[in-house]
Amino acid sequence: MTVMVREPVYILDNSTSSIVVRQRESVQLECYAGGYPPPRVYWRRENRTLLPTGERIFRGNILTIQSVTRFDRGRYYCLADNDGNMTARRTVTLMVMFPPNVEGPTPGSENGTLVCHVEGFPKTTITWLKEGEPLNYSNPSLSISNYLLNEEEDVIVSVLQLRTNESLLHGRYTCSATNSLGSKDQVILIGKCKL
Repeated sequence: MTVMVREPVYILDNSTSSIVVRQRESVQLECYAGGYPPPRVYWRRENRTLLPTGERIFRGNILTIQSVTRFDRGRYYCLADNDGNMTARRTVTLMVMFPPNVEGPTPGSENGTLVCHVEGFPKTTITWLKEGEPLNYSNPSLSISNYLLNEEEDVIVSVLQLRTNESLLHGRYTCSATNSLGSKDQVILIGKCKL
């Protein structure tokens, strides 16, 4: 007589745990599981967001993502289960390197406040310019604050607060974002200024 012993499901160590790729490259997320009966492996994203395949669930050991975009970054879950209702899970983090994308600065110039939303990975440096020249950060009539709005999506909000009389506010302001993959500028005109 043969006795089959159920073995708990587990994720093998040779499975992907995190990976960094450049935008537009292809990537394979791999997940292998053991246990008895032999487990089935499937993939889903955090918050049940659609996978890059267009489905909510992908069945198989290898999830291939062609031409990765910044929207593909985040957490993926490899799940394994067998007929014994035993389940194992591994979180796989996909980090996508991409040049900065800048939204703003938003017109809020009536009160001397400009806001610039920047996303980019790796780390992005933000510089504010007026008439093409970097602003003097030690100038007491202005303040610049950068806030990490969303670490997982690499979003930084930069706020330029100008505290001076209205006529001195006029000009061409630029929010410039740079990382190792490129740079992007966004310009806003305040008041009467030369183009």
